[in-house]
Amino acid sequence: MDALLRFFLTHREVLLAWVFWPALTAAISLAFKKRTPAEWHAWAQQWPALAYIVEFAKANGLDISKNLLLVQRYAQRKSGKLPEDVWADLPVPPIVKQVLRDEKLRGELIRLVEAKTNPRGEVNLLD
Repeated sequence: MDALLRFFLTHREVLLAWVFWPALTAAISLAFKKRTPAEWHAWAQQWPALAYIVEFAKANGLDISKNLLLVQRYAQRKSGKLPEDVWADLPVPPIVKQVLRDEKLRGELIRLVEAKTNPRGEVNLLD
């Protein structure tokens, strides 16, 4: 037992780098795995801090540009905006993406949809 403890204490940096962090990253990735990009983005909008931690763990700290991108995505989600790379994954026509990106047009679209929404939350555009 003493030899095992000395081994762990002597090689702790290697064990952290090659065993602990990859295992933790794999566990977090499996725990928070989403089936589609839309599910992931919906979850990330709801829990931006946890999404940041999961993405940071997936990046594994090796790529500085990836980590900076993660910080940027976290800030965008925290402020209520969709990250720029999410726009490509939206399952809508390009014209709708263009309207959603423009703050003034997006506000007008939201007002139109709210005006056509009944008390049960259903949208009826035919009225």
